[in-house]
Amino acid sequence: MYSFGIMLWELVERGNPFEEFNIRFMMQLEDKIKKGARPTLRENVRDSVYGKLMDDCVHGNPAMRPSFDVILERLSKMQSENDEKPDPPPPAKEEETPLTDGEDENADPLPEDD
Repeated sequence: MYSFGIMLWELVERGNPFEEFNIRFMMQLEDKIKKGARPTLRENVRDSVYGKLMDDCVHGNPAMRPSFDVILERLSKMQSENDEKPDPPPPAKEEETPLTDGEDENADPLPEDD
């Protein structure tokens, strides 16, 4: 379960867990993890159901971590709650600006491909 929780962290944060601790040697990191260190989630994620699931998966007491059956139930619930939300409105259409090569703002637009 612990590895699954770390994978959840990687998916949402798109980074390397524990990078914030600036540890050079794996043995030092292992010691910190055994003492309760966990990768930090952004505040807007930490208090969400997703953040709670991740925290539960990396709980310091392995007996308190959820089983995959429980995780599947929670993910299914998250999905169904998300499916019930209305789709967001489409973005406002902005006036289209012809593309240039980006070097000169006064340059002629690039020719369109046929």
